Amino acid sequence: VASKRQVFSRLETVDLEGMDLRTDPVLSEALVLSTQSLALTVSDMVGLRLQFTDPGVRRNAMIVDVQVDSLALPDSFSLRLDGPRGYALRDRRGRLVASGASGTPVVGPGFTFALLPYDGDPVTLNLVILPRVSSGDLVRGGIGYTVQPNTNIVTVTQTGSDPSQVPVILDGALRALQNYGADRIREVANGRL
Repeated sequence: VASKRQVFSRLETVDLEGMDLRTDPVLSEALVLSTQSLALTVSDMVGLRLQFTDPGVRRNAMIVDVQVDSLALPDSFSLRLDGPRGYALRDRRGRLVASGASGTPVVGPGFTFALLPYDGDPVTLNLVILPRVSSGDLVRGGIGYTVQPNTNIVTVTQTGSDPSQVPVILDGALRALQNYGADRIREVANGRL
């Protein structure tokens, strides 16, 4: 199987009436990677709703431990970094939302993150809280996979505009897929009791 499109196009042309349907477990698990549900789970796990809008700014080079509440409203903010003196977070109207010394957590309305050490010149960066579906689309649109012929090996890839997020998204996708598999096993076990 070379791509998701080929798998889905084959499924659309199959006459299911009277067939003995057997599911390839490896392909089934791989198809889960392309679901909106898994994409939203990954987005929530790694806080992808919070993104920098400045070109060239790598999120994971600036901030870590991002958490965004699922009920956080889409919004925009500016983050002023003043080197070792600290930071100031302002809403889109310019009102101060949070400030603190370098190394303290940044807490905004419905989100938190930790700043990595920044010793450069003062800079103002723009942040947005994306709608949850949009952040899921970032994951789903960038995830790709191929099932290696005659094996149970699936190669998973991720592409996006911020290369610093690729390993975080891939790790989140694989953890979410493992959790999905464990949940399915529990469901089957509970159904047979």
